[in-house]
Amino acid sequence: MSIDINQFECPRCGSGVRPADLQCHRCGEMLNRTQYLKGNKASDRYNLKTVSNQGYEASKFASNDLLENETKLEKLREQLDAKERLLKSKEKEIDDIYNQMEEDATSLEETIEELDQREQSLRQLQAELIPPEPTSIREMETLAAEDYVIQRLMPMIASRLNAQLHMGREPGGFEVIATHNPKLDSLLGGGIPIGHVILVSGAPGTMKSTFCYHILAKAAADGKQCLYMSLEQRASSLARQMNKMGMDVSDNIMLSDMVDLRREDSEGNWRRVIMDHITKVHETPGFSMLVLDSLEAFKAISGFEYTRQDVRALFDHLSGMGVTSLLISETSVDTRGIGEEDDIYLADGVIELRMRQTSPSAMQRWMRCLKMRGNRNDTRYQSFHYEKGELILSVPIAPSF
Repeated sequence: MSIDINQFECPRCGSGVRPADLQCHRCGEMLNRTQYLKGNKASDRYNLKTVSNQGYEASKFASNDLLENETKLEKLREQLDAKERLLKSKEKEIDDIYNQMEEDATSLEETIEELDQREQSLRQLQAELIPPEPTSIREMETLAAEDYVIQRLMPMIASRLNAQLHMGREPGGFEVIATHNPKLDSLLGGGIPIGHVILVSGAPGTMKSTFCYHILAKAAADGKQCLYMSLEQRASSLARQMNKMGMDVSDNIMLSDMVDLRREDSEGNWRRVIMDHITKVHETPGFSMLVLDSLEAFKAISGFEYTRQDVRALFDHLSGMGVTSLLISETSVDTRGIGEEDDIYLADGVIELRMRQTSPSAMQRWMRCLKMRGNRNDTRYQSFHYEKGELILSVPIAPSF
């Protein structure tokens, strides 16, 4: 029995199809061949359409799966690209580390070469300094005898050196006046040498007068007679100032000012008057320490220009009296002009006081011992302040440059 081809149609678009077709030539719908071969009944056509719809749904699901797979694949590609970028950055870090290691290795090689050269130089120096070993019995006996003599002499040399160190100088030299402040004595190299002329230099407000009076007060407590000569401040005003600082006016400290000098002056020769007054007081009742406040005032009222020889004559006169003198200078070390350095060069010791700003709203007072002949003084700065009449020294809290 023959089959009429026109009685078969595509269930999707209605176009006619052949029994052997697996796909519609018009819309591309997938067909089921088995259904075509059963006949052209309405039920057969219905089954064909049903099966075709199932194929369409399967194709549709396959397309969705393909899209999902493509999305997953795209995500995997992105992850792969991210890992590739991370890998490249790690490779760059490794390259940088490798290059740094090469530079370090080169530097290490250069350092090793330099150390080798230094070692060779030290060996050569050692060969030059160390004498050769004795080669004969006579040389060995000579060296042994020298070692024996040195061993016998060492205790005697050590005892003499210790005695000289405790004295501060060789016999016939000078002793020191202790300030009884361990930090200040260490700063000065043990204390103030007796008979020295010490320049206490600093700008206004650095407490030069208080510092010098403090030294006198400590010496007076040891029974020494002292004279404080003020050429610009009344003695009564100075005494009140020291009392406010917590330092009492001792009976061993004599205060003198220009009022006393004017009573003795008849011709207005202030230089002669001041020196005669110092000499007279030194003779009766006598004193061993002197503070002259200030050196600039003394030069000004003398009425003539001081030369280097004049300054030396003044210092020699004070040293010749055997007194230890503290001369207050109103000029700081850093601001001295040409010709004003004579005081520093000729003085036996220089103590510098200064103000130092440690913050926009805070100031500190610093001191240092610039020089002290005969002593191993410490030239580093120390900050200082007074508390209940005592001088407190501490390490500065700001850089000292």
